[in-house]
Amino acid sequence: MKNIKINDLTRDRYHALSISSVWDINRVRNAKALIIGAGALGNEVAKNLAMMGVRLIVILDRDTVEVANLTRSVFFRESDHGRPKTDVLSERLTELNPDIEVLPLNGDIDAVLGLGLIRRMDMIFSCLDNRLARRTINRMCQKVAKPWVDGAMENLMGDVTVYMPDEGPCYECNLTRVDQEILAQAV
Repeated sequence: MKNIKINDLTRDRYHALSISSVWDINRVRNAKALIIGAGALGNEVAKNLAMMGVRLIVILDRDTVEVANLTRSVFFRESDHGRPKTDVLSERLTELNPDIEVLPLNGDIDAVLGLGLIRRMDMIFSCLDNRLARRTINRMCQKVAKPWVDGAMENLMGDVTVYMPDEGPCYECNLTRVDQEILAQAV
């Protein structure tokens, strides 16, 4: 008589994703994602990618945790005050899902982020409140023909846009006159 092996699907973290007609679980599990901005929105994007089991999550941010972040960022604690956001987020994501790898990058976009890294990523998420930094990401993604997702909030208004190189207007093309004036003052 043959041995029948019955898997305990309650012990399979990714079972619900694997039976979904929406997700290609092998593609998700082998994906590499870049999150630029580790604040409130970056926390949520990172959480969801980690829960889905995305293999590598690279997080770039230049800021440290402040107690004021605690009302918006689920992974930060009062005891994290003064620590780099990327380091704290990296630790908490690997606690959430030890199957993933997280690479924290501390610093400014211009100093830390290069075209080689962008070229190697499967997913790029901008979770920034800075138009100048978003314009930089747009230009870099345009150079290597990488699509990217831009998420932003201003006051109570949220916006998510996917930019596909050579398919429709880019981030910079959509800037209003007011946006351009704000950028000019920031430079």
